[in-house]
Amino acid sequence: MSSGHGFFAGLGDFLAAPTRLWRMHRRLIALNPKARALEQVQHHQEERARRFQLRTRMMMDFYTAKPTLSLSPSPQHTTLTDSGGLFQPLVRMWLINVGLILLLALLSSMVTLIASTNRVASWMLTSGTFRIVSLVISCILHICLPLFMELVNMLYLKKICDRIALLKSKSSRESFATSQTEQQSFGGTIMDRLYALIFFVLFQLQWSLISMLTSSYKLSNVINVFAVAYMYACYAIEYRWRQVPGRTFEGFLAYIVECWTYFVGYGFILGLCSLFFPHFIGWGGMLLSITYPILVIGALGAPQQQQKPQKQSPQHTSSSTSSASQLNWLERQLNWLFRFPLVWSMRPALILTNWIVRACVALAYQMWF
Repeated sequence: MSSGHGFFAGLGDFLAAPTRLWRMHRRLIALNPKARALEQVQHHQEERARRFQLRTRMMMDFYTAKPTLSLSPSPQHTTLTDSGGLFQPLVRMWLINVGLILLLALLSSMVTLIASTNRVASWMLTSGTFRIVSLVISCILHICLPLFMELVNMLYLKKICDRIALLKSKSSRESFATSQTEQQSFGGTIMDRLYALIFFVLFQLQWSLISMLTSSYKLSNVINVFAVAYMYACYAIEYRWRQVPGRTFEGFLAYIVECWTYFVGYGFILGLCSLFFPHFIGWGGMLLSITYPILVIGALGAPQQQQKPQKQSPQHTSSSTSSASQLNWLERQLNWLFRFPLVWSMRPALILTNWIVRACVALAYQMWF
């Protein structure tokens, strides 16, 4: 996915995402003249075929006075793949996300306006049930809003993936098309996707509870930055992971554990922004609605193979390699040190996810049979 699997590699991929997006958009726009020329050629071929059919029909009517041929479009007509760039679906995704944020902000302002009355405000302050219900609704909105955005934007992300696939070579497109024909259960794919969504909801809820129960304010901020950076990077890179047929969520969990520092680096800037804009219903939601599609597209366009190092002078090479080796050693130590706590932190969410899935399957089985 990148030239490395560490924190700085993920941070570099995030910073390079806007430039990569602009380059892919320009390359797709460059394909438009070829597509238009091909469309004109197909249009001329259709007109020529229709004139030939009409002339043949007139000749047959002249000799037999019975029409034997009917006008029909050319059977070889095929629709062209749209290659109009990436900005059109991206802007639509932004408008949908911003519309969701504005709708939630409108609902929140309406609740605040209703609560401003004297009777309602006194009842809300004295009612413990209302506090619990409002806290639960707030947690659900804060956790499920990114997942709802992901489901709404899935159609446009599919269009973006199709347009990015145009940039591949013909051989890679053919091999990708043949690999799509592998036998794979559609129901199993849907269940795997739902399993992943439930796991991410529970995992983020777990980190949110830990952050709220932490007595230290600074430690709570560190946990929030880590949780936001890690979770939204997982959302973005998971979409890239599922573009290859046959991959499941179990393999993605193993990849998360192996390269968790890359995930933290990829979403680190978004995690820092959560300190200044902590609420999703407001500027925080606006920031998320704009940056989340860029995260996904940046993960889709990130290079997969390692880049070859450039030739440098011996002195510069020795100094750079020594500093790089020290950073790599420190990162490996941190990776090894925090890998086991990360695995153990996933166990409660995995256990609850398995329990919820089994309960839902058992309930559906009882209702169906």
